[in-house]
Amino acid sequence: MITEQNQRERWMMNTQSARPKKSLMMATTQRCGGSWLASMMESTGTLGHPEEWLIPATVLKWGLRHRIPTLKLRSIPTCALYKSGLRSDREPYAIYQDAVNPRAVQRYLDRLSQVEITPNSVFSAHLQWDQMEVLTKQWNGSFLDLAEQNHWLFLWREDQLEQTISWFRARSTGQWNSVQNAEKVAVYDGAELRRRFLMTVRRNQQWVEFFGLHGIAPFELTYEQVQIDPARSIEAILDFVGERRSNSAGTQRRELTVQRSSETEEWIVRFAEENPDLMDQRFRPFRGTGNP
Repeated sequence: MITEQNQRERWMMNTQSARPKKSLMMATTQRCGGSWLASMMESTGTLGHPEEWLIPATVLKWGLRHRIPTLKLRSIPTCALYKSGLRSDREPYAIYQDAVNPRAVQRYLDRLSQVEITPNSVFSAHLQWDQMEVLTKQWNGSFLDLAEQNHWLFLWREDQLEQTISWFRARSTGQWNSVQNAEKVAVYDGAELRRRFLMTVRRNQQWVEFFGLHGIAPFELTYEQVQIDPARSIEAILDFVGERRSNSAGTQRRELTVQRSSETEEWIVRFAEENPDLMDQRFRPFRGTGNP
C-alpha cells in the first residue's frame, strides 16, 4: 500500500535524481532588455526556457497546473476580490506575492527545473532583482543548487537614466514590450523619476553584492552590446554555457523589438537640469567578461 509518506519519499528521490545538467540564471533589473534577450535565447532550442518564473501569478498558475500547492488558502478571497474589481487598494504584485505559500516554493523550483528544460537538459530563468529578493527573504527558496552546473548571466544597461525613463514609461502606459499596445499616455513626473532612478542604481548594485556574497563570477553583457549585435551576443552566451544552437530550433516565440520614444531625449535633458547631483551615476562602466 502506497502511503502519503511513501509518495513523499518517492518524490524526494525523483527530485534528487532528476536535476538538470546545467542551469542558466539571467540576472537583470527592469528595462535592460531582459525579455528581448530571453526571446532570442529561447529560439536557440538549447538555452532552456528563460521565463520570469518568480512572478507571483506565474508561481500560482504553474504550481496549480502541476499540483504543487503554492497558494495560501486564506489568500483566495483577497485574490478574487482584486480580480473582480472590488478591491483596488493594493498593487496586484503585492497581493499575489502575499498569496504564495513560502513552504512550497522550493518544491516549485525543484519541479520547475525538472519540467521546463530543453532536450539537452538545460534549465534557465529570467530573474529581476526584486523577484530574487522576495525569493530569498520572504519565500525562503534558492536557485543556487538546482543543477549540476550553475551559470549566471548578468545583463545590465550602461545608461541607467535611459533605463529608468523606459521603466517609468512602461509602467505609466502599460506597454511593457513591442507587441503590446499602450493603455495610457506617459506624463513626466520628476519626483517619481528620481525615486526610480535611485532604485535602478541600487538594484544593479545589489546584484553585484549578491554575486560577491556567493562567490559567483557572472558572464556580463550590456543592453547596448546586445543592441549592436544580437546574434553575436547569443553566440557568446552559448559559448559561455558550453552549448550549441539546436539544428531543429525554430524562430523566436515572441517577435520582440527594442522600444524607443522621441520624448526620451527631452526627458533626459529635463531630468539632468533638475538633478545635477545624480548625473555622475547615469553611466555604469562596463567591466564584465562578455565581449561579443
